[in-house]
Amino acid sequence: FVDQETFNTMEENDQFVEWAHVHGNSYGTSLKEIKTAASNQMDLIFDIDYQGARQIKERYSDAIAIFILPPSIDELKRRLSSRGTETPESLEKRFTAALGEISHFEEFDFLLVNDNIDDAYDKLRSILVSQRITTSKVKENAKKLLS
Repeated sequence: FVDQETFNTMEENDQFVEWAHVHGNSYGTSLKEIKTAASNQMDLIFDIDYQGARQIKERYSDAIAIFILPPSIDELKRRLSSRGTETPESLEKRFTAALGEISHFEEFDFLLVNDNIDDAYDKLRSILVSQRITTSKVKENAKKLLS
């Protein structure tokens, strides 16, 4: 975490792989941290909105975008209100924002419905495991076998 002045400087100097100003707060993912993780061959999972996912896909075309959907609009409303941290006005803003987010689902590679946390986790894990063994990821190993 950095203060707002540092954040603004990092934004101006293109030091984020993705960034956004949401609900009066600034969020971003450090490009330096991404490069460090990549050099250590780590998988990275981001909890970001469609704009952030779009920014990451622009820089990293092989990134996989997974959109997590609620099972229904009623359940979305229930989950938002059950937090107990929102005023009626902020709850309405978050709900409206959530619907706006959902409208961008087609920009994602996978859609995962979070109706049961254990099932959703298993599906997420399956996506991650399958992506590690795509042809583009293991091509070099296959070429070595033929040489």
